[in-house]
Amino acid sequence: MVQINDISVDLTAQHLIIDAQVDEEGYWLTKVYVDTQDTYLSTGPSGDLVYEHEVVVEDATDDCNSTFVPEGSEIAVVRKMRLVVPQEAICASLKSNMFIVYIEANNGDIESYVIGTAMWLRPFYDAFLHWIREVEKKCDVPRNFIYLFLQYQAMIVAIRTCNVMEAIRLYNKYFKRMDGVYGFAKGVGCGCGGR
Repeated sequence: MVQINDISVDLTAQHLIIDAQVDEEGYWLTKVYVDTQDTYLSTGPSGDLVYEHEVVVEDATDDCNSTFVPEGSEIAVVRKMRLVVPQEAICASLKSNMFIVYIEANNGDIESYVIGTAMWLRPFYDAFLHWIREVEKKCDVPRNFIYLFLQYQAMIVAIRTCNVMEAIRLYNKYFKRMDGVYGFAKGVGCGCGGR
């Protein structure tokens, strides 16, 4: 019903980008709710949201199919939208949180929503680049690079399989407390002592 085209934090961590559309006739986008890893509830949007937005016609994309007027109504509704939400509008840092975004759709009778996640990926990129350079210099794969890669991939697989609770657990355990490039590059071991 709702198709997410993009949910991301831009490279400068100044904006949360939310781009979505409905792909079923008669439905329209109504609301956007944003939680973090600390406020997420598996039952739906929490009562402690970091951002909430009612979708209005001004949020629609510029193509001809992005709005329509439902039967029996005089008010146009949105089928396709793109929000660029500035950091100042969000009650949490874009640099140090995983965001869980709910996009709600309605057809007049039924309301439903989909969930997407976003986080600032620049520190991951910088850390991976750091370790790739180490591999090039030493012709050896550092253990911290392997740890980082496996931890990151586990979190991504949890996100892609819609296991938000596991993605949050992994994010909190391995990435939330890290402080930018140095923290990511330093890495967090698995705790097995190299065995």
